[in-house]
Amino acid sequence: MSAVECFALTQAGVGKARNEDRVTICDTALDAGEDWLQTSLACCAAVFDGVSQGGRGSEASSCAAEALARHARCDAALFDDETCAERVGSLFDDVQATLLRKAAHEGPGVGPMSTASGVVITQTGRVVGFNVGDSRVYRLRAGMLLQLSEDHSVVRELFVHGASDELLAEARRTQSHVITRALGIPATSGHVVDVEDYGQAQPGDLFLGCTDGIHDSVPRADLKAALGRHATGATLREIGHTLLEQALIGGSTDDLTLFLVRVSREEDSLRPTGGTDDGR
Repeated sequence: MSAVECFALTQAGVGKARNEDRVTICDTALDAGEDWLQTSLACCAAVFDGVSQGGRGSEASSCAAEALARHARCDAALFDDETCAERVGSLFDDVQATLLRKAAHEGPGVGPMSTASGVVITQTGRVVGFNVGDSRVYRLRAGMLLQLSEDHSVVRELFVHGASDELLAEARRTQSHVITRALGIPATSGHVVDVEDYGQAQPGDLFLGCTDGIHDSVPRADLKAALGRHATGATLREIGHTLLEQALIGGSTDDLTLFLVRVSREEDSLRPTGGTDDGR
């Protein structure tokens, strides 16, 4: 049998008056601070980066984060192998419909928008991932770091279509934060989020979800090194705060949000990593 340990944190970027990111672990949605929990299989975690144009980002990220937390609390089908993927897709389709109704009701202008990236681990240990926008999910397994999600961004589109190195360099310089899909942007077909089967969780797996405030400012090698510390006894809280500090050192001024999910054998001793924003 396996057990799961989860840690999440989110905070406003340097000089920002308001945090437009949100993070969910299981049935808790956070708009500030941090949280930790230990549970059996059947859990979820996700980050949401509110698109700040027009100041509506926090509205969209809150809507999405709270919807996932509500389903984790009330919807057992979310954690069933056969229904998980469809439930995740439908959940965020409902969020999308809510955001589009808000935009239509309020008339011209930029409506509420948010990215969403996360994982659901089912009752049997299957990992279902979801993503829209440019937040990311990574997995560290046996020392190998893999980005599981795929960005929906101008830079990614140019890369996929074989743009020249010069054009890619210019896009990274001038359009690095321009996304092509998000909750709140009408989708042409299918679910608004990409839903993928990430395979069976294995003891020792460590999943990281983070917004671009972190992954854009922490080099991949440093991400891998920080995550690798769990094999030598570092707690999830220590790893999370290391990534936070590295993002700040790297010059990030964006909101900073992440989750960490570690899978272990149930008989393994999991050390509480401590801490929520109110000191519990």
